[in-house]
Amino acid sequence: MTLKEYLSNFFNDSSQFSEILDLINKQKIIKIKGLFGSSSTIFVANLFKKLGRTIVYVVKDDEDAQNTIYDFESYGVEKCYYFPSIDITPYQNAIVSDAINSKRLDVIKRIVNNEKCIIVTSVYALFFHIVPKENILPYIIKLKNGDIVDIEELIKILIQSGYCRVNNVSLPGEFAKRGEIFDIYYSSFNNPVRIDFFDNSIEKIKLFDPITQKSIEEIKEIIIPPHKEFVYNEIIAKNVVNKLKELNGDEEEKERIIEKILNFIPFDGEQFYLSLFYEKKSFLSYFDDVILFLSDSKLIEKSLNSLVKEFEENFHLTAYHKRPKIPKENMLFTKDEIYEISKNVIELTYFQDLNENSDITFDFKGIPVYLDNLELFKNDLKI
Repeated sequence: MTLKEYLSNFFNDSSQFSEILDLINKQKIIKIKGLFGSSSTIFVANLFKKLGRTIVYVVKDDEDAQNTIYDFESYGVEKCYYFPSIDITPYQNAIVSDAINSKRLDVIKRIVNNEKCIIVTSVYALFFHIVPKENILPYIIKLKNGDIVDIEELIKILIQSGYCRVNNVSLPGEFAKRGEIFDIYYSSFNNPVRIDFFDNSIEKIKLFDPITQKSIEEIKEIIIPPHKEFVYNEIIAKNVVNKLKELNGDEEEKERIIEKILNFIPFDGEQFYLSLFYEKKSFLSYFDDVILFLSDSKLIEKSLNSLVKEFEENFHLTAYHKRPKIPKENMLFTKDEIYEISKNVIELTYFQDLNENSDITFDFKGIPVYLDNLELFKNDLKI
């Protein structure tokens, strides 16, 4: 028996695991104690395998999230993805990096395609608002052999999605049309795609090397996400322009932002203006039947408080900036709001706090650190 099989059987055969499966059908919030370190990821992996429901696993920050992904992968979980935060200091004028943008959009593409998986994310990513699912769906392009495509409409959607038209694609975010050949470079982590048309009908879809321009593999279908997460159409753009004009701020700076919006060009700090475009929505609103798992509920609550404080402080620290600012309440969710959206919430508390109730208690223990204390080591051996 492998270690993976042993650990899986340990959880599946435990009375606590059976109780949790029962509680999930009876109550919204379940409190667990006594899972330490990797035992929580093993538990969640088994829960996912048993229920087949998407689980959003929340940790305090992006560094922890990436380390947790390695835990799940080492345990053999294949459908496990990292959803990063935008990684921008609140109210700072910066653009989300292409790498982060690609990772977030890849996860969104999988979700809207109804893929059941484990998603590991941070407090910032979970509690910060996101483009609503219904608004990003029109910009996720699904193409397959034999499809009849309105080429001009495809070009229009690509431009609104943040793609730039060029003669030959060489970088992510570019597309090119030469006769009846259509190239789209849609991700930093995938090869670009070449679509051969006969009139408006797709004849072939191929992946190709952007350097040599040679075909790598022929495929039957492709899902192309937008190149930017912040997508909108002409009607929304005009409404936003009117709202932006009413805000306090330097008129010259507002005109600069307005020009970018009307031309569908990303602008620095645009994520902090999302509430002008859409109703405030959470990442969890993309799911119908999600389980929210807080890896350390106390630490996560502390991290959320720190995030709120950071937004408040930066709002005042940037008061001298010319551009208009949106209040944090229009961008951040509270803990109660996030819980309301979730179908089930599992709170894990690491430490055995006698003053706090729990529904389920495991008896895992952390690995002791001896720091050259041989007496302590000998005493543990006797036990």
